[in-house]
Amino acid sequence: MPGQVSYGVGEPVQHADNLDSFERINFGDVYPGINLQLRATGNNVEKIFTFAAQHDPAAINIKLAGANALEIGA
Repeated sequence: MPGQVSYGVGEPVQHADNLDSFERINFGDVYPGINLQLRATGNNVEKIFTFAAQHDPAAINIKLAGANALEIGA
């Protein structure tokens, strides 16, 4: 994504400036035949799973802490 960000949590020695930002990150196959990408959309982070033929979505386990809602889009 255009622009850079800074990160500042904890002690100043742990801060970082001018970090690249990304709209989408591909984690590759997180389960056999199941690829995961994260995509930034506004204030949300979408988790996009792509399945190879003959692979079962039931293999996915997600644990979310602090979420007010969870939706599966079309």
